[in-house]
Amino acid sequence: MLGVNVAAQCPDPELRELVQSHWGFLAVDRTEPDLSYAISRDENSTRISIASPGQQMIWTTDEGQFLYELEGAANIALQLIRRDLYFLHAAVAEVEGKAVLFVAESGGGKSTTLWGMLHHGWGYLSDELAPIDLSSMRVHAYPRALCLKRRPPQAYPLPETTVETPRTLHVPARQLPRVSRMESCPLSAMYFVRHCPNASTPVIRTISAGEAGARLYANTLNQLAHANAGLDAAALIAKNVRSFALDSADLAATCTMVCSHSSQFADD
Repeated sequence: MLGVNVAAQCPDPELRELVQSHWGFLAVDRTEPDLSYAISRDENSTRISIASPGQQMIWTTDEGQFLYELEGAANIALQLIRRDLYFLHAAVAEVEGKAVLFVAESGGGKSTTLWGMLHHGWGYLSDELAPIDLSSMRVHAYPRALCLKRRPPQAYPLPETTVETPRTLHVPARQLPRVSRMESCPLSAMYFVRHCPNASTPVIRTISAGEAGARLYANTLNQLAHANAGLDAAALIAKNVRSFALDSADLAATCTMVCSHSSQFADD
């Protein structure tokens, strides 16, 4: 993950399969790990434990919480190791060799929007993390499984290999319509997503660098790793990248509008 070797030991075959379906696209040959996690299931209950050297053991109650806690622990560790990167909570697509961010709070529709865009020829870079190299303004890929909180419309069906937990739906990266083969892409545009289920049509509007910077900062995960508590980095990105507010509605209409809108600056 982002040049960091992570080992997960899972004696339980069901948990091992769950981890492989979620992170399998990132698997490499066995090597000396930078981070390691020992995962086991309590024989007397449904609880699952996550142990890592030097860290307090984490206990979870079901597979959904287990994946959430394991990824959260790994992401925090990644941010501490890769302090050079600016981590945003955002979904990332690749189109024509460039990265496009869909930024939203949890449940705001960024993953569903990304799932739709993958059916319109866009490539998958990440569903949860947007690690940005501020010196080059490139976004690194983090292609773990795409996670949805609810089933998408019938026009965008999930594959049979989708893993369903009590909390989320996980589509393994190998089963996505298209995964980008690029390790990083120049950041081209950012859409700040707000799902409006009662809206008749989606709406896209240009926002100022000031508004974009404020929205970016609210979705930054490692502000304190950067100068001036990350404010300078948010301002730098907002100043150099096109930013738009996207009120999403029907998924097909939203994807069609984003495709048409983004084509206006695809060659820049």
